[in-house]
Amino acid sequence: MKVNCVMKRDRRRFVKIAGAAGSALALVGLPLALRAASESSRKMKIGIVGSGRVGGALGGVWVKAGHEVMFSSRSIEHDKALAASLGPNARAGTPAEAAAFGEVLMISVPYRALPTSARNWGPSSRARW
Repeated sequence: MKVNCVMKRDRRRFVKIAGAAGSALALVGLPLALRAASESSRKMKIGIVGSGRVGGALGGVWVKAGHEVMFSSRSIEHDKALAASLGPNARAGTPAEAAAFGEVLMISVPYRALPTSARNWGPSSRARW
């Protein structure tokens, strides 16, 4: 009986110490996280090759966050409609234009389409990166 009581006390003590240490680490890291968030609030130009479900959804989130996004796919009409629905920070272009436009380039095409896509627009972006 006495051993069980000691184990419970030790467990409680451990949980208290671990909780205090975790809270202290979180409070120490808070200023660093706030500074990183303020530095990363800079608006970026993002090019997206492949504006289907994934590329269109992520691009929409980035446009709503205030970033400039250029959508591109095999269908420029789809990209124009998507850009028009998202507002002035969204635009449409060819994959080569999206690669040249963005500080960041997101490639969101099916795996089988990667070799063909890279051959088509890869040379235009090679000089940048």
